[in-house]
Amino acid sequence: MNKIHYTSIVFLMLLAACYPKSEWYRTKILQQESNILNLAKSGVLDSTSINQQLVAYEDYADKHPSDPQSVEFLYKAADFYRAMNMPLRSISVYEKIYETFPNHSQRPKVLFLQGFIYENDVKNYTAAQIKYHEFLKQYPDHPLVKDVKLSLQLIGKSPEQLIEEFKKARQDSTGIATK
Repeated sequence: MNKIHYTSIVFLMLLAACYPKSEWYRTKILQQESNILNLAKSGVLDSTSINQQLVAYEDYADKHPSDPQSVEFLYKAADFYRAMNMPLRSISVYEKIYETFPNHSQRPKVLFLQGFIYENDVKNYTAAQIKYHEFLKQYPDHPLVKDVKLSLQLIGKSPEQLIEEFKKARQDSTGIATK
């Protein structure tokens, strides 16, 4: 009986040694993510688990930059940070995606999101303008160009200012004064 038990343990150790660590780590991260989401659906938010998950996402991407899953993990981390009202950390993760994965298909969106978060969450309009102008320079034919140009026109303006501008434009086009 001991011989069978010993053989089983050796077999499991060999199996574990052959199983790629990146695959094991990725699976562990995805399982923890599923646990967090299930708890959240039931109304439970465990900040310790969420913080550990964010560290795991970024750690995996650092250790496995050639794995396509790394980009997905970083996206999730950036989204979590933004949802947790940590916009500067979110921007930092998006910047990491932008710099580390120059050929990724979502790279333009990542640059746009940096500008968007600077504008809307951080209220740093200068940083937002820099990101938006970089976007226009790098991706002049991208579908988001229209949105970026509109953001640049409206950046930093209050709703009252926008209403005034609209009224003025309407008055100029019709020649009729509005109240």
